[in-house]
Amino acid sequence: MVAAMRLCLTADREELVAEGDPRAAFLYASVGDEIPQSAVEKFGLVDGKLPENDGDLAEVERLAAVEAAANAQRLADEAAAAEAQRKADEEAAAIEAKRVADEAAAAEAAKKAAEVSAENEGSGDKENGEGTTKEAKPGKTKG
Repeated sequence: MVAAMRLCLTADREELVAEGDPRAAFLYASVGDEIPQSAVEKFGLVDGKLPENDGDLAEVERLAAVEAAANAQRLADEAAAAEAQRKADEEAAAIEAKRVADEAAAAEAAKKAAEVSAENEGSGDKENGEGTTKEAKPGKTKG
């Protein structure tokens, strides 16, 4: 018998299914390929095609729909996970930027505090009468 359609074996090689069936794993025959009589009998081929069975076709369509829905859900889940990771990365970057800015502000405040403290120490000595004083020159008095 000559194949009238592309036929595929399932992964366990126990069933012959049409190309496009989600269970198809291995190409068995292309259109025009000779099919041995033993395979014709084993798989029930008719005129080089799979036997017409609306129940099997409905099952194939149902399985294809289930697989398509599962793939769509998987893609949606992956997209949601990627978006959540992007937001988490943005938040972490914002937190790190704030930490760096806070450290810089704290360092600047400490520097200014040290400058003010140094200025206060210098002016405090003068207020207390300490610090540099002019000495009178010997022999001359103000008169």
